[in-house]
Amino acid sequence: MIDFTAKRVLTFDCYGTLIDWETGILSTLQPILADHGVTADAERLLALHAELESAAERGPYTPYRQLLMTVIRGLGERLGFTPSAAEQSRFADAVGDWPPFADTRAALRALGRRFRLAIISNVDDDLFARTNQQLDVTFDWIVTAQQVKSYKPSPNSFREALARIGLPTAGPPRLPMPGRTSRYGTWRPWSHCRGPRKDHRIEREMTSTTIAGRGQA
Repeated sequence: MIDFTAKRVLTFDCYGTLIDWETGILSTLQPILADHGVTADAERLLALHAELESAAERGPYTPYRQLLMTVIRGLGERLGFTPSAAEQSRFADAVGDWPPFADTRAALRALGRRFRLAIISNVDDDLFARTNQQLDVTFDWIVTAQQVKSYKPSPNSFREALARIGLPTAGPPRLPMPGRTSRYGTWRPWSHCRGPRKDHRIEREMTSTTIAGRGQA
C-alpha cells in the first residue's frame, strides 16, 4: 500500500488513463473502414491497433502522428483496404479530439488541490496541446515522446520527468504507479480494471519515493 501522505507529485500517462483512447480510435477508424466496405468487430480492431502501434514504437523514433499513419496502413494490409493520404492524416490528427473518461476532469481537479501533476506520454506536443484543452487542469510538467525522441517503455521519458521535477536520475529510477490497467496495456478508469500494462515494467524499475502516478501512452 502506497502512503500518499508522503507523496507530492502524481505522474500520469494520458491516453488510456485520462483519455478514452478506445472510443477515440473506433470513432475515427470505423467510418474509414465503412467507406472501404470493410467490417471488423471492435475487439479485433483494438487488438490489431495495439499490436501494430507497439511494433512501430519499438523501431526508430518517428513522430506519433507519423506512427499512427503507419498503424492505419498496417490495418489496411491486415483487413484488405488501402487508406488514402487524407484518411491517414484524419486518423492521426483525431488524437487531439479523443474524449476524456467521464471521471477525468473532476478527478484531476481534486488531485490538483493536493498534489503537483505531471504528464508522461507517448505523443506529439501539438496533439497533447489539443487534448490538454479538454482536461481543464494545469499540469506542472509535461513530458512527451517528441521531446525525448523515444517511446515508453524506454526510460528516457521517466528520466526526463525526474530531472525536471528535480529528483535524482542516476541509477535505476523507480516511480511507484498505483494503477488501473486494461487488456491492451493502458491504464483505465478503476471500474474498467483488467489486464497487464505494456510499460509497467519500466515504472517498477524507477527509484523515487516522492512520485506516484499511473500511465501508458
